[in-house]
Order: sequence, then C-alpha cells, then structure tokens
Amino acid sequence: MTPKFLVIVNTEDKENRNILPLKDSLDALGITDIKNNVNNLPEKFLEMSMNKYNLFIFKTKENHIRYGIAIGLKDRYSMSEIMEKWEKERSRSKKMISVLKPLFASDRNFEDVYRIFNSANYRNIEINYVHLVDEDTALNYFIYNNSNDNGNDLLVITTSKNSAHAIADLLVDN
Repeated sequence: MTPKFLVIVNTEDKENRNILPLKDSLDALGITDIKNNVNNLPEKFLEMSMNKYNLFIFKTKENHIRYGIAIGLKDRYSMSEIMEKWEKERSRSKKMISVLKPLFASDRNFEDVYRIFNSANYRNIEINYVHLVDEDTALNYFIYNNSNDNGNDLLVITTSKNSAHAIADLLVDN
C-alpha cells in the first residue's frame, strides 16, 4: 500500500501561497468541522502540534479509501499524555473516534462503539489501536521519535493497521 501525499495550499492569498495551518486544511478538506470538532480536541492538542503535517490517502486492494495524517510535534511527551487521556474519554462529542470520524471514508456510525485501545509493536514503534466495526477498520495512532531529524517528532493517525504499517515503513526506511 503506497500513500499519496497531499499538501493543502492557501489559494485565497495569491501573493503568499503558504501551506494552510493544520486546522484550516482539515476544515477545507471536510475532515474537521471547525465549529464542532476542533473545539472537541483535547486541551493543549493544537498547542503541542506544529503546523507541519502530511495527509495521506491510501487505496486498499479492495478499492477502499483510507486516510492518515502525520502531525509535527513540539513535545512528544506531552502529546503522549494527551493521547493516553483521550483514549479514555467517554463524552460522545469529545471521544477520539467522534472527533476523528471524518478521517474514515465511511457513513458507518462509530461513535457508539466503545472499546479499549490495545497496543502492538511494529518495527520498534508502539502503535495504539482500537478495532471499530471489523478487523480492517481501526483507529490507529503512534508517536514517532524522529531522532534523525533534530527532534521533529510526529503524531501519526490512520484508519487501518495496513496504513499505519505503511507510514511506519516510510518513516523507518527513510
């Protein structure tokens, strides 16, 4: 599975076509409804995130579309604590799956599913995941310690095990 890289450019400002900030890019793609979901992100999530990110689009053998996102981090330890706490969130609107549901190219209702996150080690990366409706649909995340790039660590979120492994392979092999 090879990811396709997507960069969102600011088309409103013709003199300065900068990459849009993370929350504006997600909103432009319909991945996040800025009025609802961004406000439901855990406290300090955006503060610990940098405006460096990549969105990934995967196509499976079965022609299903999977999305993933890698977000640059200011502090991987703080983000790790934020994510662990977020895993346990019970409020429907603030649950990780509710906020990140737009990453899933599906109309299925995942919000009512509550399962405990598990973890697995892949290429020395601890991937946290929860299966949703079947073995192929899962919310996965991991924090990648990018020691080769001056501490530009990443939070990676994907919608299947195979897409998490594909991103991990890209990071480890490059």
